[in-house]
Amino acid sequence: CLRVQVGGDPGQERQDLCAADQVLEGF
Repeated sequence: CLRVQVGGDPGQERQDLCAADQVLEGF
């Protein structure tokens, strides 16, 4: 999955996007 930091706390945002990518992209 792509861990991209989009403003906010470094770590939570990345993990959230990573989880979202796993569901959408299926990685």
